[in-house]
Amino acid sequence: MMSDILEVYGYAADDTSDCGQKRWRSKKCPFIGERCMKKGGVCSVEASGEFMVCPQRLRGDDTIIHGVCEDAFPGMKLVRRDSRKYVSLPDTGIVVSAEQVKLGHGVADSVLLCLKGGGRIEIASIEIQTMDITGTYRCQLQAYKRCTRDGEGIDVPSSKHWVNVANVRKRLVDQLLRKARMFEQLGDCYRGMYFVTLEPVWSHFESVLGCMNPIPAGFSGTALTVMTYRLGAAVGSGRKRGIVHCSTTKFDLEEFASRVAAGGVLPSRCELIEQIGDATGKSLGNVATKRAARRAVTNYLGSEMADHLYKKPAQKRRVGRGGKVKATCVKRSKARRGGAKKARRPG
Repeated sequence: MMSDILEVYGYAADDTSDCGQKRWRSKKCPFIGERCMKKGGVCSVEASGEFMVCPQRLRGDDTIIHGVCEDAFPGMKLVRRDSRKYVSLPDTGIVVSAEQVKLGHGVADSVLLCLKGGGRIEIASIEIQTMDITGTYRCQLQAYKRCTRDGEGIDVPSSKHWVNVANVRKRLVDQLLRKARMFEQLGDCYRGMYFVTLEPVWSHFESVLGCMNPIPAGFSGTALTVMTYRLGAAVGSGRKRGIVHCSTTKFDLEEFASRVAAGGVLPSRCELIEQIGDATGKSLGNVATKRAARRAVTNYLGSEMADHLYKKPAQKRRVGRGGKVKATCVKRSKARRGGAKKARRPG
């Protein structure tokens, strides 16, 4: 599958419009209105699918924050961080958003504070995660830059990157639980954790932890609300692609934590035997070492494991003329083994 860069500094990688050319000089992120903090400015890539790889690409879109606000505080007016007008507090209340809130040793991506009449407050926290990639797209990025900024007619090479969804899960699970536990100290005013991510990322979570049951209506515990998104359809030059909401599902945070602690969906004993056998069965070439290892494995793990790890390879056969099967291991003559040479006939 070919890997490709989709967006750079908010616009298509091959965008030759005025906006597409100016982005290389300004290096400005159009989603947050500030200078991009990523080297190269890549927003999204293609690698067996289309994936956003920069959290600002997902965080800076109004669709995300408005979607969370509508779900957590229905009917409330949202005041964004870029508002410059004085806002009065109506009787129904307002919702104020803040980004990159420091919490002890961590940082919350976003926090929504709902101010209601009578001095009541409610709070919801948001954790945003896009896709991780590995490899490099440097050569392709430079080629796109030369094509769109300098107008050079060169061939754009294929990129050498691929997605690493397993790294996302390993790094993110601890953050979700730690931040949710910190916010739970707020008590009844906490409306739960909102996990905003891509469809493939949450699908990988479910494949490892197992499919969890959505919480019923009137749930009184702490909820983990998962909202998944994907890139919208491609647009013309000088325009930015939108994002599309895919699903919203609420889960019990305690069930999520218990599945993480239990290890999620674990492989069976037979699968472990097969995987370990494939990884280590061919490592022992010395016969004496292999026999000693077989005895040790048999004593500790049973004969089934030993048979799989150190089973003899199937005997190869070759078919001769007339369809007769001939043995492959023919005993070599004494002369071929380096033994005594044949005596020469006299005269």
